[in-house]
Amino acid sequence: MKLIQKTLVAAAVALSAPAFAGIAPTGTGNGELFLVLFNPTAEVSLTKDLGIGINDFRALDFNAAMAPAGSSKTWAIEAGNAEVAKFLAKAGASSDWRWYVQAGDSVGPQNVFGGRGLLTTLTDGVDAATIGTMKNNSFTANFGPINSFLSATNVNGDTEGDSHELHGYSFGDKTNGGYALTEGFAGINGGSFAPYTNDNAFGTSSAVYYVSRDVSSNLANAKYDQFDSQHGPSTFSVAAASGGDYVVSFTTAVPEPGTYALMLAGLAAVGLLARRRA
Repeated sequence: MKLIQKTLVAAAVALSAPAFAGIAPTGTGNGELFLVLFNPTAEVSLTKDLGIGINDFRALDFNAAMAPAGSSKTWAIEAGNAEVAKFLAKAGASSDWRWYVQAGDSVGPQNVFGGRGLLTTLTDGVDAATIGTMKNNSFTANFGPINSFLSATNVNGDTEGDSHELHGYSFGDKTNGGYALTEGFAGINGGSFAPYTNDNAFGTSSAVYYVSRDVSSNLANAKYDQFDSQHGPSTFSVAAASGGDYVVSFTTAVPEPGTYALMLAGLAAVGLLARRRA
């Protein structure tokens, strides 16, 4: 199933935001997407509020059928920010960093796909079918660890406060209680409730999935849907940018070269037919 499509322009408008405060948890009915960048050896993490709710993001899927192939939305990670600087001072080499993007909505009917949902990246090499082995009771249990993590994150750094209109960063370690992989937090496997992991190496990309349930039975399997377009999977990525900064990107797939050739041939044929009719 292709996700609901709207234009890249509309998405960019919805995603624009000012400075920063608390990340909306799952119980708001439209929990905000957040990025976690971490070093598991140094046990430090940086959380960035991406400033858009899971349901809004799902509705604004950057689908190449509606936006140019290769279109992307980016979020800057500014090295000069105080919270980012704390992370960089303790995180070591970027070759040791890993990351994931996550969000949740725990409000709504349990027997309708999309009534409640999780958004997740997926570790490279993990079969997406693994997501579908998760039982509905485990799916529901994912929300608790997400909210536990956000409760800790939202009292640290410039995420502090109850406002969900401002979007920024929060540094976490064992000292301040905000380290993302602390036991009881969602971490990379939904607090052990997910049968898959969601983290990837810095500088790499990841497919993105929406997970939900469509029946009341807690013993039935959860259902999932990939963010994709007519040209292939859409992806999140985290990489270095200019000036010592970093960038988070969500990008639509680019057609294969052969697809472009077929498109051009088709356009040429249409043009020839039009000239013959003129």
